[in-house]
Amino acid sequence: MTAAAPVAGPGTETAPQNGTETAAGTGTGTGRRRMPLVLRNRAFGAVWLGQVLTQAAVRMFQVGVSWWIVAYAVHDARGLASGLFMAACTLPAVALAPVVAGAVARFAHRSVLRTAAALAGAASGALALWAYGGGLPLATVYAAGLALATCQAFFDPCLTTSVPELVDDADIEAATGFELSTQSLAGLGGALLGALTVDRAGLAGLAAGCTAAYLGAALLVTGAQLPHRGHRRRGRRSSTRRTRPGGGARCA
Repeated sequence: MTAAAPVAGPGTETAPQNGTETAAGTGTGTGRRRMPLVLRNRAFGAVWLGQVLTQAAVRMFQVGVSWWIVAYAVHDARGLASGLFMAACTLPAVALAPVVAGAVARFAHRSVLRTAAALAGAASGALALWAYGGGLPLATVYAAGLALATCQAFFDPCLTTSVPELVDDADIEAATGFELSTQSLAGLGGALLGALTVDRAGLAGLAAGCTAAYLGAALLVTGAQLPHRGHRRRGRRSSTRRTRPGGGARCA
């Protein structure tokens, strides 16, 4: 004769079978958390990719022009000429810091990002046409490097400020990690492609490659759905169902 299974009393909790616990939405939330942030958040992914392109382009231009100065353009005082160019490229980030902060706080972030990338593309495109025609003065190359560095000085802080508006609160740490990784990607890819492009295609080819990268970044930012300035996305709280003594359920 088979014994009847014991019935749980009003004050007892039923242990989960097979040692597993269930929670509403746990599987879905875990699956989403495992996906990279740039795939889950298309707006952030587009803006982040735009930053990769712009930083790689400016790094490629700086390294490529430095190599062009040393190997082709200057015969005397090569180190001084190359050093002055690199020093000029670092000035905008320091000298224009108050102006950049005011522009980022006043104007829409997508407008600042798009304008910076588009102006950098126009400057590098004009340099490419001039270099292709020949007779390019060294001072013009210095001015182009200064212009690209100025545009980048607006792009990077604006993207950093836009992170809380692009991602949920729970994803800010991951978004910051992606943004910091851009520096390594730009340094690795840009430094390699800069000197290589100058040797293969000359200064005109270098400027044309930078133009394509900047215009691509401008298109990515234009297509991204950025929220209005001042709007902050908040993360969703996942609710789990807990069993109360007596058989009822509550949400935590």
